[in-house]
Amino acid sequence: MTRLLPSLAAAGSIGLATMSVSAQTVSNHALAREQQQIDTTRRGTFDAAASGTARYRGAMPSSDAIDAEMRRIQGNRDRQMDQAAAKAAHDGNAFPNLPTTAPAAAGADPLAVAKRYESRTQRRVTDSFVAFASFSMPAASLVRLVKTMNQAGGTVVFRGFKNDSLKATAAEIQRLGIASGGIVVNPKAFTQYRIARVPAYVVTRGGDANSQVDSSGCALPASYVSLAGDVTPAYALRQIVDHSPTYAGIAERYLRALGDVE
Repeated sequence: MTRLLPSLAAAGSIGLATMSVSAQTVSNHALAREQQQIDTTRRGTFDAAASGTARYRGAMPSSDAIDAEMRRIQGNRDRQMDQAAAKAAHDGNAFPNLPTTAPAAAGADPLAVAKRYESRTQRRVTDSFVAFASFSMPAASLVRLVKTMNQAGGTVVFRGFKNDSLKATAAEIQRLGIASGGIVVNPKAFTQYRIARVPAYVVTRGGDANSQVDSSGCALPASYVSLAGDVTPAYALRQIVDHSPTYAGIAERYLRALGDVE
């Protein structure tokens, strides 16, 4: 009996140790299963979020794409403006009528005004008096030239717009306070009548000068008469009357429209 007691005690110790190990194993397995469930739930949550992100990826353009589109739009706008300016310079443009500060003459005879307008209209059909000018001319000289040409029933021609801008040109006309009805931009006319400096004056016989041109697009010498120099329209017309019998009659009619105005 005495010998068996240690064995039973040992056996009891072994059994307790085994039970302790088993309990520890069960606890580890439970923790592992719990961790696995947590990982599975987490993966499902992040996978759903990733799927939503992928669905909307590319819905909004990047900053580079927005910048590129803005540059494209600005480039198209610049090309359109350049084309419009080139076409205006090539074809020639009449200015829009702009309000002027000059009041109507007090006590003017309506019948005389109507007759004078009719005579100017008829002259423009059969002949033409043109002054070539530039915005680089002194302001006082340019204002005087435009005023006198308007009274004579002639036209003032510019090679191009001021600062290559129609808006700047219209603003300059308003600043100078001159009427714009008799002003046009026509670079071809400078070539047609061989104008090298301004002011210059040309008197033509209506449609003859437009139809009789050489291979370079220049009017034939016999179809017009011209005079260049810093002189008034009246002085230029008187020189034509004195030295060009073919155009003397036309020049005299414009001189009569001017009266005493130089």
